[in-house]
Formats: sequence, C-alpha cells, structure tokens
Amino acid sequence: LMQVLPSTARKHAKLKGTNDEIIRQLLVPEVNIRVGTSYLAWLIRHFQNDSVSPRQSIRFALASYNVGLGHVKDARALARTNGYDENRWFHNVEKAIRLKKDPRWYRQTRYGYCRAEQPIAYVSRIQTRYDVYTRHVPFDD
Repeated sequence: LMQVLPSTARKHAKLKGTNDEIIRQLLVPEVNIRVGTSYLAWLIRHFQNDSVSPRQSIRFALASYNVGLGHVKDARALARTNGYDENRWFHNVEKAIRLKKDPRWYRQTRYGYCRAEQPIAYVSRIQTRYDVYTRHVPFDD
C-alpha cells in the first residue's frame, strides 16, 4: 500500500522482529499506512529542520519517499555546485537530480546512480493533483 521497506518500518516506526515478521505486520493496511505516513512526516520535518520552506519541504519529502533521502541530499549538493537553488525543487534540485543518471556526475556523489525520472514524475504528479484540488476546494497556503 505505502511501499514501505522493513528497514524503514524498523527505524521510523519502531516495528520489531525479523524482516519476515515486519513484512507480516506491514500487510495489515492500518499498520502500513501508519508507518508510511509516519515516515513521510519525519522526512518533512527533516527538510524543515534544514531551513527549507514548508512547501518545498513537502516536495523534497515526496522525492525522498520515492527515491531515497540520500539521493535527494546528493541532488541538493549538485544543485549548489551547479548554481541552482538547493532549497527549491522545481527547476533547481529537480534539474540536479537528473545529473545523477550521468556517470560523470553520479560518481562524485555519495549514493551514486539515481533513476531520476521517477521522483521527478512523482513530485510533479502530486503537485498537479494538489493544484487541481485547490482550484475546487480552497485551502490556506
């Protein structure tokens, strides 16, 4: 449901047991959703603690949930190196994460190669859906 790895469940939701036992726990939808949302909330706080605006923190958290926190950290460093804003996703870190597909760039990073198109599409789809919803139901930003 939330595609949570046992290692993430162990670390961020304090689930205990062997990987098989944790996988069985994650098969319970309520547990799976609680673990996934807990991890997503942790990611959002992580970026907010790093002086990223709340709106950008959500985008970075979504990208991290999809591809891994390490790849997003690498992309932020590449953004800084290449003159992009490391605290903005669209047109900045989004561009930098694409560099992690190129050996000239990913060899310079801690976490190496990244399937960059997936987190880019993931964040874009969620942002588009959010924009559509807010046109129909006003939210305070």
